[in-house]
Amino acid sequence: ILGKIRNKINPVTSVNICMMGGKGTGKSSVLTSLYKNMDKAIGSDAKLFLHPIGNTTTRLNDKYDELSKMFEYAYMTDGIPPAGLSGDYAVNQYDFEFGKKGSKTKMNLCVKDFPGEYVEDYPEVVKSFVDESSCVIIAIDTPHLMEHDGAYNEAKNCCRTITGFIQEYLAQKGDEAHKLFLLVPLKCERYYYTDCMADVLARVEACYSELIELLK
Repeated sequence: ILGKIRNKINPVTSVNICMMGGKGTGKSSVLTSLYKNMDKAIGSDAKLFLHPIGNTTTRLNDKYDELSKMFEYAYMTDGIPPAGLSGDYAVNQYDFEFGKKGSKTKMNLCVKDFPGEYVEDYPEVVKSFVDESSCVIIAIDTPHLMEHDGAYNEAKNCCRTITGFIQEYLAQKGDEAHKLFLLVPLKCERYYYTDCMADVLARVEACYSELIELLK
C-alpha cells in the first residue's frame, strides 16, 4: 500500500523510443557509448544519471567490450578496425532509469532497436513499434552521407525508403500521429573536429528534405 502511495506522489514516467535507420548505421554503438559516457556527453555539472535496468546492463557491457577490442587491435597493429558491432536479425530492447543524481528515478526509458531491413521486410511490425513510441530516432551514417559527394548515401541510409515509410504511416494515422522525430547523424567525429558540422547539417537537410517538409 505504501508503495502505491509513493508511486502516486512521485510517479515515474515511462517513455518508449524507437530507433530507425539503415543496417550498420551505428544504432547499437551509440547506445553503448551513451551508456558508458553519460557524464562526458552531457557534462558532469548536469548531475544526471542514466542507469540500465535488468539484462540491459549485461548486453551493453558485452557490446562495449566488443567495441573496445576493435580499437585495441587497431592501436596494436596499425590495422583498420571493423566497421562496427556485429549485427543480428533480432529486435533488441534496452531499458534505462533516467533522472537527477541524488534523487529518485523520474523517467524510465525503453529504447527499441531493430534491424534496418525491418522497414521493408516487416513494415507492419515497425509501425507497431512507432505506435507505442513517443520518440522516433532516425540514425544517419554520416560518412556515407558525406563522402564521395554522397554517392553511397542511399544504399546505406535508405533515405527514400524511410521517408516513404513515415509518409505512409502519417497518412494512416492522421492527427493521431503525435511523435517526436529526431534526425541524428552518427560517426561524425571527423566532421566535428574539422569544423564541418555545418556541412553535415546542410547535407542532412538536402537528403531528407522531403521528410523534413512532411514533418513540418
